[in-house]
Order: sequence, then C-alpha cells, then structure tokens
Amino acid sequence: MTGDSYWELVEQIATRRKGEEVFNDSTAHASVLIERMFAHANISMCVFSRGLDKGVYDRDAVLSEVGKFLADSSRKLKVLVENGDLAHYEDSKFFGEVRGLPNVKLHVVDPDYIQGLKMNFTIMDNDCFRIEPDKNSHEAIAVFGDSKTGERYLKFFDELWSKSELLDGDDACAEVD
Repeated sequence: MTGDSYWELVEQIATRRKGEEVFNDSTAHASVLIERMFAHANISMCVFSRGLDKGVYDRDAVLSEVGKFLADSSRKLKVLVENGDLAHYEDSKFFGEVRGLPNVKLHVVDPDYIQGLKMNFTIMDNDCFRIEPDKNSHEAIAVFGDSKTGERYLKFFDELWSKSELLDGDDACAEVD
C-alpha cells in the first residue's frame, strides 16, 4: 500500500474509532500510525519502546503532531524506554522536542524486569493501541476504539512503569501526574 493511501486508511479508522484494526509492516507505516495516534489523542499517550527508533519518531509529520498534542498542558505523554543510555538520544529530534516539557515523563524500565519481553506498544487515550509483538520488527497491529483491550494494555504499561525510574541524568525531565 502506498504512503498516501495508507495514511488515508489510518486516518479513516482513527477518526471512526470503532474498534477497527489496521496492520503495518514497515518503518514508514509505523510512523504513520504513531503520527495519527498523536493527532487523534485527547488525553494521553503512553509509549513503550526499545529506544525511540528515529525512522519512526523523528519524521517531521510525527514531530508536528507531537507538538500539537503537547501544546495542551492537560494532555500527558509517558515514554518508557529500554535503552537508558542518554547518548543514544543525543541526536533524536523526538527526544529533544519532548524532554523537559511539564506534561511529559521519560523513564527507563528495569532491564531485569523485562528480560524476555519481546514486544513494544503505544496506548492512546486508553482505547487505542499499536502493538509490535516482536520489538525487533516494525510489524504491528493497531486498533482504534477498543477500550476493553486498551485498558488491559494500559494496566500492563502501568506495571512496567512501576518497575522504572526517571531516565538517568535527565535533570530536565519534570515529573508530572
């Protein structure tokens, strides 16, 4: 599926928010899904990622939607990463844009706690999500408008969050509720 037609498909599904599924199998498609999630989020975004792949998160369209989402101080972004090395994020546009904002929390998860965990996922407003069953691949499924499953993933995210800490050395990262 071409970029424009994939974007249009995701936009339609995200707008309807009726529990429909959409699949992705590339970095470009993953980026479209993340972009549209930020565009349609009203309350919160929770991201669990190995290390914020620049091919997904550093695209201009994603950064634009992230900026719009975070411009409303009532909206919250929680980012939980596996890679706690700040040097990894030095040239990350996404990290640079969100770091230090009052409505953003950046944490690193305890590596012992997630040993063997193979997935990455993002949750939007508790009822939309994107799940990568294999964090070494961008193949994923996203669902817009399934609160029952979304709440289960949010509970799992909160469990991982409880085993995390502020990204080491990130004095610019404010803690928000």
